[in-house]
Amino acid sequence: MLKSFTKARSLHGMRVLACVAMAFGAGCDEDQPRPLTAADVTGLPAGTGFGTGFSGQYLSTSWRVLSCTCPADQCPVSSDDLGSVSLTAMQTDGVLALDIGCTGGVDAGGRFWCGAAGETTTATVYSLLNGRFVLAGIQVMGMTFTLRQTMVPLLTGSECDLSIRASMAYFGP
Repeated sequence: MLKSFTKARSLHGMRVLACVAMAFGAGCDEDQPRPLTAADVTGLPAGTGFGTGFSGQYLSTSWRVLSCTCPADQCPVSSDDLGSVSLTAMQTDGVLALDIGCTGGVDAGGRFWCGAAGETTTATVYSLLNGRFVLAGIQVMGMTFTLRQTMVPLLTGSECDLSIRASMAYFGP
């Protein structure tokens, strides 16, 4: 089931990150992040970055659920065979876009932010990534980030809030 989702882009891609990360994690804890809104994840500013040095493909290496708050403990958890998740980052100076549908900014030192908002056929989804590209000298080695996500199912209106920490290794342009 997950393999068909990993090819999805846009908001579905953000949902894949959340589901994969939860399955790699040990479960949900009691911390409750503030629900995200469209204002939190859209119109994010560009950063001070230059060039295209952070562009490329990244492969997941670790995921950890920091918090999960859903009605009636309905957080999606676990799968025996998840495989890997990959992202493609596209940098143009201070603007960063990920192929999972989020856009934002990147600073020259590698700090980045990226957000997405939208509706699927089943939910309204707000997603925000904050992280840093990992460098060894001037060589990009990977990225680490925290994904925050608020999903509001269209039928029930009961929101689900997730916070996930992830690391990804750079594996090519």
